[in-house]
Amino acid sequence: MTIHQAVVDALFAVSAVLAVLAIGTAIRKSMRDAADRRRERIEAEVRPRLLKLLASEGEQEGELATVGGREGRVLDSVTASLLTKLRGEDRAAVVQMLEARGLVQAAQRDLRGRGVVKRARAAELLGATAVPAAYDDLTTALRDRNEELRSVAARALGRMGLAEAVAPLLDSLDAEHPIPAGVVTMSLLHIGPPAEEPLRELGLTHESPQARRIAAELLGVQGAFAAVGALTEMAREDENPDVRTAAVAALGRIGHPGGIDTLIGCFSGETPAPLRAAAARSLGQVGSPKALEALVAAVGHEEHIVARNAADALTRLGGPGRAALYDIARQGDTASQYARGALSAADARAVRSGRAA
Repeated sequence: MTIHQAVVDALFAVSAVLAVLAIGTAIRKSMRDAADRRRERIEAEVRPRLLKLLASEGEQEGELATVGGREGRVLDSVTASLLTKLRGEDRAAVVQMLEARGLVQAAQRDLRGRGVVKRARAAELLGATAVPAAYDDLTTALRDRNEELRSVAARALGRMGLAEAVAPLLDSLDAEHPIPAGVVTMSLLHIGPPAEEPLRELGLTHESPQARRIAAELLGVQGAFAAVGALTEMAREDENPDVRTAAVAALGRIGHPGGIDTLIGCFSGETPAPLRAAAARSLGQVGSPKALEALVAAVGHEEHIVARNAADALTRLGGPGRAALYDIARQGDTASQYARGALSAADARAVRSGRAA
């Protein structure tokens, strides 16, 4: 066989392989397209029946509860997808349908079983249904060895909206197998108002600095007036500087005048710059003229973040604050630059909001 013939044979073989692969790909695509069309057709049949169930306040539940086969699987998928879109009685009807079809019970079994992917899907469904019976299984999953499953369980507990989930979520931050702080924070946010009391009673006194910090941040976001006293004490006395900074920031978000003296006190002694910067921002948010002297002095601080926040806070104290900034701006030193920058930014904000500076 000549070299030319060998090359031709090799090219023919490669072409044949490519042709087979192309045919196989086309067949698989055709099969997927056909499956998608069947699913779309079944969805088109199932969705009106499910909506009819919601409109009839559960009168059609018995009929749908017995649907099986491919149609049943599509019905389950469509029903589960509605959980995040519905509220009140309609959502309760969908949960009742999932329970009647056995999906909730199956998810509980799957969560206790093997296979991380299956267990994670089960946790997501149980969190979306928020059935109380799933609480113990989800809290157990917070301690699982698999990080993804722990995170999914934490998010599921947040969607359930139960106050009792606050403690295990906070504990999970420093557990043997910890859950990322961002995941825990978002889960606690999802719980909403029911989380305020346990965050105040358990979170602010938690042995973990990370848990105390997150509790302080969330109480600030919630505007928890009842936490002002505890946050004030934390801002003064907590041994962890990050926790103190979070408490100071929370006092600003809440805006209660009860924390002003503590915020002003953050500018004395050898207070770390991040804490001073947070105190300056918070004093601006509270907007009390009592803070004028401390903020004026802070505009000259050597740390950029402290000086900038103090200058910005002065713009939020009304006339006296702006007058102080104009005085600082005339001095021609580094502090004057922060004063002029703050005044310009305040004027720009006023223009954007459509009011005179």
